Amino acid sequence: MRAVSFAVGVILAFFPLARAQSQKGDSPVLVKVDPGKADADGKQVVRIVIDIAPGWHIYANPPANPDKEGVKTEVSVSRSKKIAPADVEYPVGKATEWLQEKFNAYEGQVVIRAALDRSKAGPIELRVRYMACHRGKGICLPTDTKKVTIE
Repeated sequence: MRAVSFAVGVILAFFPLARAQSQKGDSPVLVKVDPGKADADGKQVVRIVIDIAPGWHIYANPPANPDKEGVKTEVSVSRSKKIAPADVEYPVGKATEWLQEKFNAYEGQVVIRAALDRSKAGPIELRVRYMACHRGKGICLPTDTKKVTIE
């Protein structure tokens, strides 16, 4: 029972840091979108630019480790609250080893491209989900999702 209490205490110790960073806007990850222009056929290539603070990483897609599938960086697209088809191109991540685990990660700046069908009118919502970790501090923040609407 003491081991469980200790583990819960350790976990809870990290969550106030994550909430404080999220509330202050001090997130180590900044997501920007360059929507580009739709062509004559309605195809629009959107560039999702992710800036990751020094010392931090987010898990690549694919992460090259089955245990990291649930926390890989992922872009989803919806129109009118329904999933919209999109061809998403993820760059290759950097081979990384941390806490005796091997995986692919993104560091610094990464650009993800999503080809969207804009032949139908209306806004499109992009969601970028990721988990940020800092090696030096030995912490991972809770998974976060940034939402961007393209008119």
